Amino acid sequence: MSELGLAKERLGGALQEYLRTAPGGRGFVRLAVPAPAVDLPRWLAANPGTPRFYWSERGGAFEWAGVGVADELVADAEGGDAAAPLARFAARRAADAEGLRYFGGLSFDARKTAQREWIPFGSARFTLPKFEITREGETWSLACTLAVDPAAARRQTQRRFEEDLSHLRTGQKAPVPLPQLLQRTDSPDQAAWVRVVEDVLHRIEHGPLQKVVLARRTDFRFAEAPDPFLLLQRLRAANPAGFHFAFQPQEDSTFLGVSPERLYRREGRRILSEAVAGTRRRGDSEHEDQAMGDALLESEKDRREHRFVADEVGRKLDGLCRTYHADREVSLLKLARLQHLRRGFEGTVRPGVDDAAIVAALHPTPAVAGNPTAAAVAEIARREPFHRGWYAGPLGWVGAGGADFTVAIRSGLLSGNRLALFTGAGIVRGSMPHAEWEELENKLAGFVRVIGAP
Repeated sequence: MSELGLAKERLGGALQEYLRTAPGGRGFVRLAVPAPAVDLPRWLAANPGTPRFYWSERGGAFEWAGVGVADELVADAEGGDAAAPLARFAARRAADAEGLRYFGGLSFDARKTAQREWIPFGSARFTLPKFEITREGETWSLACTLAVDPAAARRQTQRRFEEDLSHLRTGQKAPVPLPQLLQRTDSPDQAAWVRVVEDVLHRIEHGPLQKVVLARRTDFRFAEAPDPFLLLQRLRAANPAGFHFAFQPQEDSTFLGVSPERLYRREGRRILSEAVAGTRRRGDSEHEDQAMGDALLESEKDRREHRFVADEVGRKLDGLCRTYHADREVSLLKLARLQHLRRGFEGTVRPGVDDAAIVAALHPTPAVAGNPTAAAVAEIARREPFHRGWYAGPLGWVGAGGADFTVAIRSGLLSGNRLALFTGAGIVRGSMPHAEWEELENKLAGFVRVIGAP
């Protein structure tokens, strides 16, 4: 029997012991046992059934994968308040049990009617997994979460969870080649992109808009449906620096990506956030890389684009926090193939400020929308020929003691044998349409190399 198989047996024993001695009451209980190191994307690939999800934070200190549903908080795909599930979480306090976290995300613009492919995600969806494997530092655990209902017979509860546990697989699916890539389609294409950017630049020159982040959707069609979690494994290996994520609410529908940008992290009342904007590719040599980084730091256009983001994040934190401070200097965030301007923020949130309020205040930042935000979002809705869905929305986890959200860029939606990838560029005074198209290509390169596209 494998080490993970032995951990599964220990979890079954912990479940039996809990149900034998459990006090009365209603709520959620998380039981955890030590587990061996596991390639989590491959473990998810070996465990069919939905929902499934994967998350690893930038820097790799925390990694998490889940299967099944112990509880869900959902908002419809059209209209309404996308942050409502987070507000319901705060009211319910279901995560008061140690270690409980809900994983999920929100759409970029819940007011815009969703395309059919985004409907399974809702405008927001957060899942408390039934089974999970977690790595915190070098410590691994296998856990299950059950809803305790005093009205349910304990023997019935035990039988149901033992049956669910028996279906949990402890193997890891072997990597396989990706299916043949058949077709690529850009929406808008390059000619249409140039026209739209030129029009937006005219509006920036003669109106209140200062920045608009325009996105492109690139569709790839494969001969067969790729496994989303094996695809994620390839992305993680090729792009190790970033937030790695995948969320599959139903079969044949998975949102996945590698984002460089944190929206915020909360540890109790301590909050961390950042402003990330401005882009250059990495150099092919140390000397070229330093020269390109220096050019980014010295670029008036990129510094101005970044300043829109940093000023707005600071303004929002001023309303959320009792105190906060920002890094004195802008630095470079260096990734596998790209580098960005970054300024970090740290503060202490005011009493009574919950994650719903934080998300509602910080999202969307000018890094993914523009400035002024409301006018930029309206311009995006008018200009882009597709629904962003969860692209550029907040994605991550929330628990009683903390939360961590990335901005879900450098991402794609895998639906059967079709992969839609989304990339964006900030348009400001001084932007050049063809240069911004090249920036989209640079941002797409991390995905393109993995799937073997020309």
